[in-house]
Amino acid sequence: MECELPADRDTWTREHVREWLLGELDLGEATAQILYEAEFRGDMLPLLDEDSLLKLGVKPGPAKLIIRRLSEFSADAVKNSEASAGVARERAERCLPYPFNCFHDSCRYVLHRRLQVPETGPLNLIEPCHEFKALQGGTHREKLTKFTEEAVRFAAACLNTRSNGTIHFGVLDNPHGKIAGVGIGREAKSDKGSATKSQEEDYVRAWEAFGKYFAAEHKETVMKCIKVPRFVEVLNPNCDEENTFVIEVDIEPRHALCREDLYYTSETLTNKKTKKHSSDRRHLYIRQGSSIFDLMAENKDKNIPKHSTYSRKTIKEISELRKKAEQEHSRGVQNSMQGSQLTEAITNGSGSLDKSNFEWYILVTNKSHPVQLESLHFLTHLDLFAVLDFDPESKSEGLYSFFREQRKARAHFPEDYTRTDLPHETVRKLELSKIISWVFCNGSVTDAVRPSFPTAWRKEKGASVRRTVSFLCRTDVMPRGRFQVLFLLLSRVDHQMDPLLEAFSSFYQELGGVESMLFICNSESTCNSWKDLVDAKFGEQITDRCIYKLNLAEVNGTVLSLTRSSERFLPCHNAATIVLWRRDEEGMHALSVLCVNQCEGQQESRDDVQRSFYRGATPTWWNFHLSEESVVKRDKHEYIKRMVRLRTSEPESGACVTFDLFHHPGCGGTTLAMHVLWSLRKELRCAILKDNAVGHHEVARQVISLLKYGIKERSTSVFLPVLLMIDGFEDKNKELLQEAIREEIKLEDLTTGDTLVVILSCAKSQTQPKGTGNSDTVFLGNKLSANEKKLFEQRLKEIEMDQKEVETFYSFMIMKNNFDPEYITRVVKSNLQHFNFVEQKEAKLFGVLVLLHVYAQCGSLSVSFCERFLGLEGQPRHGYLRVEEEFGQFSKLVTRCAVEEGEKYQAVRPIHRSVSQKCLEELTRTHSVTKRDIVLLLLQEDAFHDCTQGKKRLEEDIVGMLCTRRSGEDERDSSFSPLMQAIVNETPEAVKDVLTEACRRFENNALILHLHALFYIDRDDVTEALKWAKKAKNKDRKSFLIADTLAEVYRRELTAKVDTITAPAVAVDDFRELLKLACFSLSEFSEAQHLLTKETNSPKSNPHRSARFPASCFLGEISVYDIILKLLRKSPLFAQNNGVKTLVRYLSGDVTVDDLLANNGQHSGYITTLQEHNEHLHNLKMAMKKQIDFLECYLSNFTLPCSAKVSLMVTDLDLCFRTYSDVFCRLSPGVDAQSEHLQVEEKRKDLERMKADTCSGILRYLTDKQGYAAIEAIVQSYQFILHKPHGEMSLREELHLILASIVLRYLSPRSTRIYPVQKEDKLKSDLKKAIQKSTQTALASEEKIALHFLSSLLCWDEEDVSGERPVQSALASLTTCFSEQFRCMSPSASLVAHFFLGKQASLSGILSRAEADQLWEDRPGCTTEEDPHFFFCGVVKESGILCDTDRGTAVPPVGRVQPDVNSRVTFRFGFTLAGPRAFSVRHWKQIPELHGLYRSPPSARQNYLN
Repeated sequence: MECELPADRDTWTREHVREWLLGELDLGEATAQILYEAEFRGDMLPLLDEDSLLKLGVKPGPAKLIIRRLSEFSADAVKNSEASAGVARERAERCLPYPFNCFHDSCRYVLHRRLQVPETGPLNLIEPCHEFKALQGGTHREKLTKFTEEAVRFAAACLNTRSNGTIHFGVLDNPHGKIAGVGIGREAKSDKGSATKSQEEDYVRAWEAFGKYFAAEHKETVMKCIKVPRFVEVLNPNCDEENTFVIEVDIEPRHALCREDLYYTSETLTNKKTKKHSSDRRHLYIRQGSSIFDLMAENKDKNIPKHSTYSRKTIKEISELRKKAEQEHSRGVQNSMQGSQLTEAITNGSGSLDKSNFEWYILVTNKSHPVQLESLHFLTHLDLFAVLDFDPESKSEGLYSFFREQRKARAHFPEDYTRTDLPHETVRKLELSKIISWVFCNGSVTDAVRPSFPTAWRKEKGASVRRTVSFLCRTDVMPRGRFQVLFLLLSRVDHQMDPLLEAFSSFYQELGGVESMLFICNSESTCNSWKDLVDAKFGEQITDRCIYKLNLAEVNGTVLSLTRSSERFLPCHNAATIVLWRRDEEGMHALSVLCVNQCEGQQESRDDVQRSFYRGATPTWWNFHLSEESVVKRDKHEYIKRMVRLRTSEPESGACVTFDLFHHPGCGGTTLAMHVLWSLRKELRCAILKDNAVGHHEVARQVISLLKYGIKERSTSVFLPVLLMIDGFEDKNKELLQEAIREEIKLEDLTTGDTLVVILSCAKSQTQPKGTGNSDTVFLGNKLSANEKKLFEQRLKEIEMDQKEVETFYSFMIMKNNFDPEYITRVVKSNLQHFNFVEQKEAKLFGVLVLLHVYAQCGSLSVSFCERFLGLEGQPRHGYLRVEEEFGQFSKLVTRCAVEEGEKYQAVRPIHRSVSQKCLEELTRTHSVTKRDIVLLLLQEDAFHDCTQGKKRLEEDIVGMLCTRRSGEDERDSSFSPLMQAIVNETPEAVKDVLTEACRRFENNALILHLHALFYIDRDDVTEALKWAKKAKNKDRKSFLIADTLAEVYRRELTAKVDTITAPAVAVDDFRELLKLACFSLSEFSEAQHLLTKETNSPKSNPHRSARFPASCFLGEISVYDIILKLLRKSPLFAQNNGVKTLVRYLSGDVTVDDLLANNGQHSGYITTLQEHNEHLHNLKMAMKKQIDFLECYLSNFTLPCSAKVSLMVTDLDLCFRTYSDVFCRLSPGVDAQSEHLQVEEKRKDLERMKADTCSGILRYLTDKQGYAAIEAIVQSYQFILHKPHGEMSLREELHLILASIVLRYLSPRSTRIYPVQKEDKLKSDLKKAIQKSTQTALASEEKIALHFLSSLLCWDEEDVSGERPVQSALASLTTCFSEQFRCMSPSASLVAHFFLGKQASLSGILSRAEADQLWEDRPGCTTEEDPHFFFCGVVKESGILCDTDRGTAVPPVGRVQPDVNSRVTFRFGFTLAGPRAFSVRHWKQIPELHGLYRSPPSARQNYLN
């Protein structure tokens, strides 16, 4: 059976090709079978030529026929293409006429296009008939005469036929409807050469004279029916010629005016034939067809009515028809109900923009007209995500310039959306959802980006706009059903090449229809044209989605009536207020600004707000606005308010101060902080930092913008301080933010001595942190006070009277029951009775939510993802709680929250952290659903990783849960994150399954691969650990953590293999393999140290860095050196007599490999191995000692947390030093009989063995109560070296002798080895000699630190002849040198003071740390901070704290308190190896009982407290 071939040959299948050959070409079966078996489709046929057919086996005759027919196909295709192009051009050249009886429409004509209406007679009397007149040639006066003649004749005809009509001057009759325009000069010259009014006004004056051509009694009516001339601009795309218009006159013979009257023209116009005037005849013009007839003239055409009949009968009938036509038209407008349709469509059924069921709107618009802008205020009240603007002049005089006056928007081009392949990066860079993105889709004249004509736009700009639309419609950018695409047609779209239609096409394909679109048209004719184009191209009827019977002013009023948004006010000094305009507020997008009149003028359901809050939703300002009593006032509320007021009223507090509110998770800390802000909103400018992902400097800029808002004259204005609430900031980030705000204050020159910003920092803490007894810190625990219990009981009674299902207000009840674990357990059990993890989608989703909430720092899932997972996507939304209610039996345990960081969206989370924890326990205990099951669901279920909103955050949470250990955890207890450790404890056999799935899901994530390595390290499977560590390194070569782990794996493999060697001597093959492993490990540890330094210097912190102790890479290197030493001592090379001496000389660089080979030829295999790794070995002693000294200095000069990790590091370091000492510090027997030179070297070995060859090693004896004997021996050894002629004592040793003497006088003041007290000057004299010696040579870091430390200790208050303080320059160098050395170590560790400045004026007045501790122990009634014995007063400067009685040296503060510049403080003066520091810093006002003790004495040396 013959099949019908498709018209498009490219769509033919091989069956179609076969049918074509057999049927149309009438070829044989053999030929058809050849091409069929060769699998030729229709799109492949043009590739054929005669030779290829012959090679396939086709006979020559059929081959020639096939090729000829294909050539005909090509020719036909070209003709069809040209015809299609012609049709397209013809369509593109058509345009619709200007809307009837409109004078402020944005319509313009384009030169040489054709009006898409013919010259017609009366239609339905309402639809206008049209008349075209060229009005070409002649003088201006002749044109005016012609205008008057034709306009009056046409007007009279329309009046007498009761039909609306428009006469167009400047439109040709042949070619019919072609737009030519009428040139109108702005200035016309009179005959005498003087300037007259513009030619436009001449035409208007001519129109004003139309009435004289009609009967006097009809003159007023006629002029109401004939509208003033309309001048429609004609655009010329090929040149810049201006002042060309089509002049149009509308005639509207309304029944109320015309009734049954006939309109004669009593004065005859110029006779076309005689060129003379005749005033005797009257004319009665009518319109019939496209012609005008005079019924008073003799008409031979029988189709023309007689005057008598028309005046007696026809006019009555026509008048009645006109009346009915007007009534039907009016009824159609009244019954359209488009106002209600607009309300329903633009809010998706909510009836209010403030509660719109659309979260975002995308606006697509075209060319606007200035007169339209005042009717577009409603756009400023929409939550616009992006605007696609096709007006190239929008920035200069269009919608963009108008919009920017009221709202903030950022100009973009389509290319900005396609510069990166990562959607979240585009969202971040363009700040989408924070600031409106205004995309210029057809260039911008202001930015010199050339616009494209419609015919060229698709080629030049179409692709980038399509990609932009595709990006905006991504479900991970904006979920389906949560946004509306609003097409605002401000000018007509009248051909299929228009770019706006292309934009519609892109949205249509991306969204799969028009359900999420709304079309607002400036007129009905614009709408009709748009609908016809859409219907023709897509076959889609969009009438129900169009708003066209409302003019723009009515649209504007309707939409504005849907919002109650009112002006918002900020407080100012003197109880005044100032308007916070929305545009300015959007410039502070990182902040949620709390206004004086917050929530006023808006509506919200009190019951809904309170119900959500009591069930666990995050509090909103509505909770305080509707009823502040609904939020129980905590005991700490008044105290925090009082302290904030105190900070802002004290001029000495500093420009930016902090107040810390630590709180147990879920105990109401955030609510308390918001309550404080609400109470102070009329006194301070309050805001919440809602986006923690914004950089510190940008936040600081916005905070200062809020501070300065509304202040123009700084010299006469008083700044009202800003109270900024931050949540979840670590101490380091809080300090960086505080410093950034201070810098911004300086940059803006706002330093006044007053407190300008108070940071109220909320931070979760399971336990009460140290230092919360300070007045600037409070802790809110999970236990209510007696007063709070009473308030919660009272509030419960009030709730029971107003609300239903109070028993489901779990969040409130948990606090009311004082966080009773039994109550929480009962709640969880009752809600999880029918939990079915296998079959219920709700159960799966709830399990994931509680896991995220516990292990991912209160993680959540986006609402759009929950809708998709539960099968709700695409369904109509019915209000605020829809998704939560779809969780079934678990609905009461989840609530909605807002995610603001990075991208902005609505999410779902469990109601309370304690509930989530109990849920996980209950799932495991009762329902056998382990954490491993939930994690595997997260990893295996593709839905969690599909393109959806919040995908990036979710995947970061998953990786974080698996990989990130919490800071402060003990590394030796666990190598895993809390979740992984919980899985290990719960189902140890399942850990490998989790890791396998994690690697499959995140195959390119280095942290997951690294986690796999940690797993095998924990299992002592070095082979597998090495494999995964190498994979991780290949994925990320810039991570300190990964490089350190790989080095550690090499070290463990080395240790394991060394432990297997039981023979006294190591075999040469083992020696080669082990040394190779050792060098691999050393290289990786060295690289890890380099990466650690880079990460430290990088402005971006690594969130996973805390997973491994920074000192591990240094200790690991030392440990490898320790193994190498043991390994070398087991080799035959160094096992014989004097082997250790030879080893020491080789590792010190005194003996080369060639020297070893000369004396040990029989061990050439070992020597060859040494040669291969000589770069790591020839200077091993110095490298190992350098790292040991580094760690010893670090441990001695920083306060580290007391943990097993630190203790184990100290133990391992001591063991490694013992090995080092056993090799390099071994004393030779019979020292006394040796030469003085050898005796000196032996003393130096002994000092090294006692760790007395470094400052840190000597200072460690200060804390050893039994260390006086050792330090005395140290002093004795240094004195021995000093007094021996062959000693050649180095500068370092001289400094160490001075320091050791100082330490000895504290441990054993009566020792015979120290200088008498009265000869303290001898120490200073020796120090000055050392300083003089230091100027003659370059100093090592250790020498610089020792020299400057002793200078600060002994010469603190000395002056030279000029009155300068030489020690000041030394202090700056000391701080720099020490800081550079330890920059890469833990930033949380604080410096250790080895000495404190006391009350006396000599070295005797300086106390060691041990003496100070003992003194405070003897005074149990006073704490360290309250004891004034060692406290000084000072003023904070930029470089540090300047003591009241000191003369120019500023001391940097140490500890949590970072006081502000110009604030007064008290402090203890401590000496550290990094220089003097201020300890126990407190604000002056915080210690009122001590104010009388801090008097600045007149003398420079009376600066110590009594």
